[in-house]
Amino acid sequence: MRQNLIIGALLHDIGKLIYRSLKDRSVKKEHRHQELGAAWAREVGLNEEIVTIIQRHHHLRRDDPKYKKLSTDAFDGDRATQNDLFAVDNADNIASGMERQKNRDRGEFRLEIPLRSIFNSIRIKDDYVPKTHYWQLLPLRELPYPRQSTEQIATSAYQRLWQGFKDDFTAFGTPPDEERLLTLLQNYMFTIPEHTYVTAEPPDTSLYHHLKTTSAIAYCNYCYITQEKNLDWDNEDLSRQIRDMQERKYLLIGADLSGIQDFVYTLSSKGALKTLRGRSFYLNFLQESIATQLLERFELPRSCIIYIGGGGFFLLAPNTQRIREGISELRNELNSLFFKDFATALFLALDGLPLNGEDLSGKSGYLKEVWGDVQKKLSMQKSRKWEALLEEYHQLFFPLSPPNFQCTSCHAAINRPQDNPEEAQCLFCRQMTQWSKDLGEISAIYQVIPERPGDRHLKIGTYYYCYDVKPSDKIIRAYKMKDFWKVGPEKNYPVLNFFQGTYYTESDFQKLVFHSLGVKRLGVLRMDVDFLGKVFSRGLQAPTFARLNDLSERLNLFFNYYLPVLLQKEPQDRLIASKKKSLDVNLVYSGGDDLLLVGTWDAALETACRIRSGFTEFTGENDSLTLSGGLIIADEKMAFYKLAGMAGEAEDKAKSDGRNRLCLFGMTFPWEQIKGGAGPTIHQLLSLFLRGVSWSESRAKPVAFSRGFLQKLLFLAQQFRQDKNLWVFPRLYYLFARTMGQDTEKFYKPLLAAIMQEKTFQEVLIPTLQIVDYLTREGEDRE
Repeated sequence: MRQNLIIGALLHDIGKLIYRSLKDRSVKKEHRHQELGAAWAREVGLNEEIVTIIQRHHHLRRDDPKYKKLSTDAFDGDRATQNDLFAVDNADNIASGMERQKNRDRGEFRLEIPLRSIFNSIRIKDDYVPKTHYWQLLPLRELPYPRQSTEQIATSAYQRLWQGFKDDFTAFGTPPDEERLLTLLQNYMFTIPEHTYVTAEPPDTSLYHHLKTTSAIAYCNYCYITQEKNLDWDNEDLSRQIRDMQERKYLLIGADLSGIQDFVYTLSSKGALKTLRGRSFYLNFLQESIATQLLERFELPRSCIIYIGGGGFFLLAPNTQRIREGISELRNELNSLFFKDFATALFLALDGLPLNGEDLSGKSGYLKEVWGDVQKKLSMQKSRKWEALLEEYHQLFFPLSPPNFQCTSCHAAINRPQDNPEEAQCLFCRQMTQWSKDLGEISAIYQVIPERPGDRHLKIGTYYYCYDVKPSDKIIRAYKMKDFWKVGPEKNYPVLNFFQGTYYTESDFQKLVFHSLGVKRLGVLRMDVDFLGKVFSRGLQAPTFARLNDLSERLNLFFNYYLPVLLQKEPQDRLIASKKKSLDVNLVYSGGDDLLLVGTWDAALETACRIRSGFTEFTGENDSLTLSGGLIIADEKMAFYKLAGMAGEAEDKAKSDGRNRLCLFGMTFPWEQIKGGAGPTIHQLLSLFLRGVSWSESRAKPVAFSRGFLQKLLFLAQQFRQDKNLWVFPRLYYLFARTMGQDTEKFYKPLLAAIMQEKTFQEVLIPTLQIVDYLTREGEDRE
């Protein structure tokens, strides 16, 4: 693999961060970002080819005073480095979408401008008027959010980022491996604008995504020319071939794992719940492993990954015959292994479509369509899955007789055990049971080559993984599960971050449910992003490859990095104003654009509101980016697959009723009607009811009203829901008049005034009463 080209491309614009961090105006006036970057690279000991790429990655006009020192085509050294320069220059222009070449006469350089949120550029609704949000200039480890502020960036903010980058870069030494460098760039350059030339709108692509995309495009160009065209990179002048924007040199590869929800959710046996956390982790990690196996098989850098999550991934590859044929071979190999291990539970769809430079830059307009076109190819594969294996595994598809003994967790056929047959598990479920117990304490997962594979080695395809490394295990790479941004000394293997997208408080549902407020019930929540296909196919205005890369990774990061951290924080402004401080929930699965969560019924409801609020803040209040969710409340003894299925049906109802809403108690409500809206909300009405209770640790005890009053009020509301002609308000007034006493007037009068509003009575009274009913039930009530 051509490491100098990859690292040089990843660092080609490092001088921009240095330039913006300088206070000395005279230095800024005298030096360009290419010079500053090259000087730093030489200082830290990077080799001369990388230094040259950083210094000469721009094509300058011949009348430029620094043409000979900085221009790509003024380099008179070896041919290989010259071709590297052409490749990075070309990739740099493609990655920027030619932005820096447009509207030069109608803009200005503004170094203080922050990075505009890419979510501001999503428009699905014609009447949407975007609000401009800018990312906080913070390292990713500090979880920056976009803010609706025009505050200029102080030089000191850039100095802080540059100092952090320098310190961490020094800590892992040179030459850097690509994986660690990507982690470093992601942390410090995720909120830095790629450029500061402002025309009609401020820049919305991060420097990190620009660098990563430039590296991927440059390397794919190199592979295509040397492997598909068989040209000599080291000895020929390939400037014309490198700069060719019409030839389809690139391949957008998509992968989609079919059956992942059933694999996690369809657990019908009591023993299966022991494997739940492990299975959820396995599916997240499976996507990472498959992407890594594809990269290593075709010798591609990590930069080529666009994103991983939501049951699949996208990456950019060179459009060579070897890769076109190889992805089919890899797909068949992995599906054959999946079938042996899991029968028909999991299936991998893997395919790609060619692109040229104009497509990637956004100039041709095809970039919006290609994502959907790849998805169509994947859907076609899923509609015909297992065809290739039907003959080879005919007996497994159509067994002559049922197996003699089955795994007590997944029901796979196993040999009859000699001991404890009622608890016997297959190898995979034994592993998942152990991993479920240990995942909360694991600091890293290691890909290893074991001397003797054993139960502690989790096998995915031909790769082995474990978390308790023995001396006999040769470590290939490590995935950090904690302390993500802590940089240690250089090791002889790559180290990557792996964001699990999970959060657990109590895995045992029977123990979890007793943390409920009031009635002891589970809440099961499923949520996902609305119209995500439209967001990528036509939502992003003026798409370029780097901007799509930026958008997809930020969405994925919300679900698998931001969300678990969000759930750890003590709730503020709760929907249910109780003394309870924690959120007793298990985030079973979160990634890509969806999630499944199990918790106490009250915590699940609270968490649904918190997730929606966090997502709205993260996406800059863009009403083209919304969430729909389904929440069901049920007994914890119910089979998990039924709970997940019911929550899925509730989520479907929320979508069919208009999206951007939550289905609760079988009814759907826009989020603004639950909390935070201008009109009557469940939150507002609930707060009036809760003035009449006293709180214990686990229950709201009615003080100003009786549960009989609640039932009568609920009966009236339900009658009116069935018959809108019912003369209900006189009955309502009569109920309050009979119940209210002098000592409770302060409670009843504002409550009556709120309920007498027709909109409140019709839209939010029933769910509010049901919540109050659950809160005020005795803890041992199991009806």
